[in-house]
Amino acid sequence: MKTLAGFAESAPDQLTAIAERLEEVFFGPGEALFRRGEFAEVFYFIVEGRVRVEGEGLVQHLGPRDVVGSPAVIEGRSRVYTAVAESEVRALALGGEDLFDVLE
Repeated sequence: MKTLAGFAESAPDQLTAIAERLEEVFFGPGEALFRRGEFAEVFYFIVEGRVRVEGEGLVQHLGPRDVVGSPAVIEGRSRVYTAVAESEVRALALGGEDLFDVLE
C-alpha cells in the first residue's frame, strides 16, 4: 500500500489497519464504479483492469495501482465525475468512515 497514491507517508500500523478494512469488489465492462452526483461513501484501489473517469471536460484512464474516487470521499461531498469499467476490474474498496477511523 505504501506505493499507492496518498499512502507513502502512512505509518505501518495505519497501513495494516486500512488493509484490514478493504473489501474486494468486481466490475464488468461498462459497469459504473460511481456516477456524477452520487454522494461519495467509498473509493477504490484498482488491482486489475482499466477504468475511464470523465466529467467537467476531463477524460482519464486509470489502471492497476491507481486510486479512484478518493477526493470526494475525503471532502464528504457528491461525485463530480463518473467512473466506468472499461474491462473486467478487480478493486479494493475503502469506505470513508473506515479511513477516518484509522487516521484519528
